[in-house]
Amino acid sequence: VPGLVEGAHRGEGLGHEFLRHLERTKVLLYVIDAAQAEDPFSQFLALQHEVSAFSYEMASKPCGIIANKCDLAPDKTLRKVDQLFHQVNAAQGTFGGASAPIFVRAMSARYGDGISGLLQELRRILREYHPD
Repeated sequence: VPGLVEGAHRGEGLGHEFLRHLERTKVLLYVIDAAQAEDPFSQFLALQHEVSAFSYEMASKPCGIIANKCDLAPDKTLRKVDQLFHQVNAAQGTFGGASAPIFVRAMSARYGDGISGLLQELRRILREYHPD
């Protein structure tokens, strides 16, 4: 869900246009900038809130978190991703009807690190949740 901004469910930014575009997806991927986010878990919760406020059905789709830009200051970003992973696991069952993330993946889109593992994970999820 790159490009989603706070207030999108109220029409801010690309708003409803952007969120309607996501309705056709089978799996939501919340993309967090691990290099810039002070608190990646809070950023994920804010994004998930926007999706939930727009559509409960969309928020209940299987989802995962991609922590991108892990190539920038990897000593700091990878610690943030590890903390995010633990926070997500500790919060299982508390997402208020929205789907709990199935995975947290560290990656670098710039260098392609983590993409093959992400694709394997997505194939597995699609087979499990959408076998047709």
